[in-house]
Amino acid sequence: MSSDHMTALDAAIESTIAPAAADTDRLGTFPRSGIDALARAGLLGLTSAKDLGGGGQGLSAAAKVIERLAGTCGSTAMVMLMHYAATALIEAHGSEKVRTQIARNEHLTTLAFSEVGSRSHFWAPVGTASPDNGHVRLDSRKSWVTAASEADSYVWSTRPLQAEGPMTIWLVRSDSAGLQTRGPFDGFGLRGNASSPVTGQDVVVEREAMLGADGAGLDIALQTALPYFLVLNAAFSLGLMEALVAKAHDHLLGTRLDHLDQTLAEQPLQRARYAQVHTRTDQVRAFLNDTLTALETGREDATLRVLQVKAVSAEAAADVADGVMRLCGGSAFRKETGVERLFRDALAARVMAPTTDALQDFVGRATLGMPLF
Repeated sequence: MSSDHMTALDAAIESTIAPAAADTDRLGTFPRSGIDALARAGLLGLTSAKDLGGGGQGLSAAAKVIERLAGTCGSTAMVMLMHYAATALIEAHGSEKVRTQIARNEHLTTLAFSEVGSRSHFWAPVGTASPDNGHVRLDSRKSWVTAASEADSYVWSTRPLQAEGPMTIWLVRSDSAGLQTRGPFDGFGLRGNASSPVTGQDVVVEREAMLGADGAGLDIALQTALPYFLVLNAAFSLGLMEALVAKAHDHLLGTRLDHLDQTLAEQPLQRARYAQVHTRTDQVRAFLNDTLTALETGREDATLRVLQVKAVSAEAAADVADGVMRLCGGSAFRKETGVERLFRDALAARVMAPTTDALQDFVGRATLGMPLF
């Protein structure tokens, strides 16, 4: 990631995102001001092609952005995570018009894969695409769409239009007739990320809205959006863990036991527990960096690392969040410390499709020589 992008990211966080983070969580409001600040910083188009005006950066740069954002505002980080994952697919198969809009930081997109009928099994959509007088009619009930009604477009999955195969992918404008968002989102964590169900009934799109070949959507998603989604989820968990460990660090050094004339950091049990969460965070950072290296060098185990990295980081984030809550004691339950917000946000990744259980099954299949699906 270039130093200019990092400087712009830090400025957006300091001026806009960090000051609004607590209210974004408390009120459950979409972090529009933060997303606009990131657009002005050139970060919506970070991974778009340079010849279209984008940053020309790759997955490692996007991971740095998500890691940095997650420790400040989980909701903003999740919106950007979904934008980068959807952008990866659009960059590979989308029109030059939309790609240019994203590159110029004028277009926010997101994934719309999970459905009511197949839940976290995103690879098995039950929504349909049907011919309609030279156009295509889409009918689906999406169970979770981040930035629902806030993004400019959805990368939308259905069953194939005519071809064989498990899935076809479309780019659907969020203001298309027939789309309805059921909201607002009122969640346990990530309260401002506007993840709501979206129903599409008789949504008419052009045939050109198809992203890639009819029926080839699963392969396309596995090659483009899924690596971004899984790796960036790991960066998201890592950013939360780093922020939690920093909270524990300050608490142990800043809290005194006056009757002993010592800080909590001087107590062996607390030091040992702090070492555990610190080490767990370092382990996730090493695993994430190894995954990025495997992808960048075309290493033989790159696909395996991608399947592992979200599960590894999601479970570690939940464990570290629990450990920091214990370390910080009753003070962690007070909202002003920020620990309880990070705790709640840290629990999201393990249940976000593909869930930890699904990913562990994929890893088992891959290492036993079995097909993933």
